[in-house]
Amino acid sequence: MISPNQRRFILWALLIGIIVLIIWLLIQVLYHPKPKQTSSSSTVPTAQTPSSANSLSQQLQQKEQESRTATSDVLSLAKQFVARYGSYSNESVFANIRDVMPLMSKAFQQKTETYLAANVAPKEYYGVTTRVLTAKTTTSSETNGTATVKLTTQREESVTSPQNKTVKYQDILVNFVKESGVWKIDSAVWQ
Repeated sequence: MISPNQRRFILWALLIGIIVLIIWLLIQVLYHPKPKQTSSSSTVPTAQTPSSANSLSQQLQQKEQESRTATSDVLSLAKQFVARYGSYSNESVFANIRDVMPLMSKAFQQKTETYLAANVAPKEYYGVTTRVLTAKTTTSSETNGTATVKLTTQREESVTSPQNKTVKYQDILVNFVKESGVWKIDSAVWQ
């Protein structure tokens, strides 16, 4: 039988492990961009030998896989961003926004810095916890380096007390751009 102290130790160890894993994944996404691949041929041969047909098929499969990977990366990044960006407590004084600033484009970071400088956290308790329910890529262009993801969230809002909660469902549009080969959030607009 496990004692309560051992349970607490195990739970803390698991929590720390999960946090380390999340940080490691963010570092992998942010600082290890996938290399760009360019096509060496712009014309399609008129007659194909079996080996060139296989090569073309492999190229098409590779491009489709790259597209799926890019879409998957954008969706994953959008979910992580929105869950943190949309969760707020006046006691943390905009820590939620500062935490996700490395995921933002340079332009979005500048707008966010201006917003933070102009706003003060309210004195009365206020908190919001955001959970992402669904995420869907609405537009994506690898060649233009842009994408848009629409996310549906559940938001628990607490006013004056953490026990005084209301739940609402809200969509958010997250626009992405590629900066130096890495997907960055260029804007996030609550609907």
